[in-house]
Amino acid sequence: YKVGSTTLTGAYDFPVGETTVTMDAVDSAGNAAIQVSFTVTVSDVTPPPAPTVAEVTINPDKTLIVFGTTEPGATVTVTFPDGTRATTTASGGSPAGATQFRQTVQNAATGSWTVTSATPQPSGDVTVTATDVNGNTSGASLVLVDTTPPDVVISGAPERLTHKGSFDATITFSESVTGFTASDITVSHANVTALSGSGAIYTATITSTGTGDVNLAVPADAAEDAAGNGTTASNTLVVADTTVEETQKTIASFMYSRANQLIANQPDLTGFISGSGGGTLNAAVTRGHGQFDLSSGTDRSLWFALKGSWAKDGTSDTSSAFGVIGSHIHLRETLLVGAMLQFDHLSQQDGAARIEGTGWLVGPYVVAKLPDQPLYFEGRLLYGKSSNSLSPFGTYEDDFDTSRLLAQIKVTGDYAYGQTVLSPYLNAAYVKDDQDAYTDGLGNVIAAQSIDLKQVAFGFDVAHPVAVKTGDLELSGGVSGIWSSTGGTAVAQTVLPGYAGWRGKLDLGLNYVSPRHGTLSIKAYLDGLGASDYQSYGLSLGYTLRF
Repeated sequence: YKVGSTTLTGAYDFPVGETTVTMDAVDSAGNAAIQVSFTVTVSDVTPPPAPTVAEVTINPDKTLIVFGTTEPGATVTVTFPDGTRATTTASGGSPAGATQFRQTVQNAATGSWTVTSATPQPSGDVTVTATDVNGNTSGASLVLVDTTPPDVVISGAPERLTHKGSFDATITFSESVTGFTASDITVSHANVTALSGSGAIYTATITSTGTGDVNLAVPADAAEDAAGNGTTASNTLVVADTTVEETQKTIASFMYSRANQLIANQPDLTGFISGSGGGTLNAAVTRGHGQFDLSSGTDRSLWFALKGSWAKDGTSDTSSAFGVIGSHIHLRETLLVGAMLQFDHLSQQDGAARIEGTGWLVGPYVVAKLPDQPLYFEGRLLYGKSSNSLSPFGTYEDDFDTSRLLAQIKVTGDYAYGQTVLSPYLNAAYVKDDQDAYTDGLGNVIAAQSIDLKQVAFGFDVAHPVAVKTGDLELSGGVSGIWSSTGGTAVAQTVLPGYAGWRGKLDLGLNYVSPRHGTLSIKAYLDGLGASDYQSYGLSLGYTLRF
């Protein structure tokens, strides 16, 4: 038989397609048969091998570029994770391939192909098939593609942070990442002082600079996962820095203490009409505490008084000084008017923190007596300023100024019951102190704030002489109720001194006047009766010289 012009006697590998075969036959007698022919049709039903996916590139816009190889000329169909499809033809193909032998196709050079998705893709499988020129479709090749960027969350930080304090923040990624360093953390008013961890969980140590609230964040693309996806931007964590608040509270507490001392140190003016009192020099020292008083007599129209005290308790040191000079004229025997100038200094130190201030007050005063009755009235209205320095944390020092107002009205009486003298009194005072705004050494704006203290004290003192062989001995005591009300603006309104509200005070004393020497005095007091957050007590031994 023949295929074309080729005579064949054995088996033949027919190509894909139609082949015409002719056959001739001769019998033993030499007679030739009539030539016959027929057509052999071979169909290609063998699918090509599954395509090879060499690489999947994820573009910044999340579109995919898929590269690979397959049978030359095959039609490549790529199904993307979102279900969309794209087709292309592998290189090296030819329509004549339909008439080639399968062996020839298999031995041909490998065809390459490239497909790009039309839209951004989610994570998922990329499926690739190849269909040869005869319509045979290969099995599918699957490639898992990760286009999801890792999320990141910052947690574990406190809500508030003290001056230049440190804290640890936990940075958690939704999957393991690489390339994450301390420099990838965005932080304001603080520094990243350490970073530890690996994979999906890291711990950052943050130290505040004390210049404002700490803001902490991780920007987008700070690290990447195994697929090369950059991380998303994290949440922004805000930690309130209390440097400004602590500074304002320190100032407010100081102004409250000073206001209370100003009221307590106000000189008694009743003696200028009653004739009681005289020039004194008094000093008392106990363990951890000392004080002195120096004043002129009440028989002069130009007068002065000077007081000082100091105390030490553990790491706390307090010292104060108060001075006043005044002058008046008698309009009549029961009425005088005058003016006074006061100065004061208060210094407080507790550990590394320190604050001190020096100020002045000036203004008029008046003293009057009810005719024919031992009832006395006095009043004053003073205005002034103060200059202050503050080191709230012991690391830097600032200066600030305040403006002050003090008003006081006092009513006293002396009533004798035999040898015992009872002296009731009512004392009402008001102090207002306005702090000016300033910028501290760290660049923080310390806002203006004000405090005011209203105080009413009422009670009575009692004195009773005791007969002794030489000199004069007098026992004294007193009971009083004190009401204090505080108010303020800004942070100062959150500061409540321990002495605010109602409290009671008890005084006991002994005075011995020597005929030829001065006066020996022993005094004890207990203040804060009935108050839950305030208590003060003391014992003093003093010696007074009158002049």
